[in-house]
Amino acid sequence: MPTFRATFLPRLVVIVIVLALAWTRVSESATLTLAWDQSTDPNVAGYVLYWGPSSGVYSSQSNVGNQSLVQVGGLADGTNYYFVVYAYNAAGQLSLPSAEVLGQTPVTATNAPSVSCTAPTASSLDGNPVKVTFAPVVVGGLPPVATTCSPASGSLFPVGSTSLTCSAVDALKRSASCSTVVTVSGPPPPPTITCPVPTATSPYGDPVVVNFAPTVSGGALPVGANCSPVSCSLFPVGTTSLTCNVVDALKRVASCTPSVVVSGQESTGRGRGKNKKR
Repeated sequence: MPTFRATFLPRLVVIVIVLALAWTRVSESATLTLAWDQSTDPNVAGYVLYWGPSSGVYSSQSNVGNQSLVQVGGLADGTNYYFVVYAYNAAGQLSLPSAEVLGQTPVTATNAPSVSCTAPTASSLDGNPVKVTFAPVVVGGLPPVATTCSPASGSLFPVGSTSLTCSAVDALKRSASCSTVVTVSGPPPPPTITCPVPTATSPYGDPVVVNFAPTVSGGALPVGANCSPVSCSLFPVGTTSLTCNVVDALKRVASCTPSVVVSGQESTGRGRGKNKKR
C-alpha cells in the first residue's frame, strides 16, 4: 500500500478515531457514528475509513473525502466492528493507519417472539409408546431464538393424549409459549371373518366348481385371508367342510368353518344319466 513521503508521516500518525455516542437504525440496520482529529497538514486531500467484524481484517471501506465525522450504516445488531482511518494526498497515496478502535452496535428488535404449537398425532400398531417428532412455529424475536418443548420432539409417547408445552426465548430474553396435546392412537381392533355357506348343484353327480369369498373386517393392515379348500375348487356332491382364516399385521388370527353343500340331480335322459330300456 503506497504511503506519503516521510516528511508527511509525523502529522498523520496522531490521527485518533473517537467513537461518538450516537447510534441509530436505518432500514433495519445499525449505524455507528465516528469522528477523528483532522490533520492540519496542507497535503491531506481526504480520508479513507476501513472496518470489519474482526480485528485487523477490514472487509469494508469508504472514501469519505475531507470529512472527519461520518456515519457507517448497514451494520448488524449486537456486533463488534473494528475501524482504522487513513489520510491520502492529491496523488492518492495513503498515510499510515490510525490506531484501531472498536465499536459495538446495540442489540434491538422491533417485535417480541411468538410461538404456535401444532397438535401432533401418531399411531401405535402394537400398543407400545412410539416416537413422535414435531416443531413449533416461531415468528419474530431477535436471533438467535432458542426453542424448547417438554416433552422434547422425538420422545416416546404412550397411547392416548399427552400434554405438550413449547417455549421460545430470543436474544433479549423475551419469551413466548404455547400448549397442545400429542395424540397417539392404539392398534385397530382384531380382524374378524365371516364365511358364506356355499351351495351348488351337480346335474350329473360329478364334482363341480364352487366359488366363494369370506368377508373380512378390522385388523392391522396388511390383512390376508385364505380358505381350504380354496375358492373355485371342485367339490363333490354332498357336504364338504371348509376352513377360512384371516391374519393381520400383528399376527392376530380369526377363522370360520362353514360347509360347502353340493346337491345332486336326477338325470333327465341327457348326457351321462342312466340309460333307459328300449
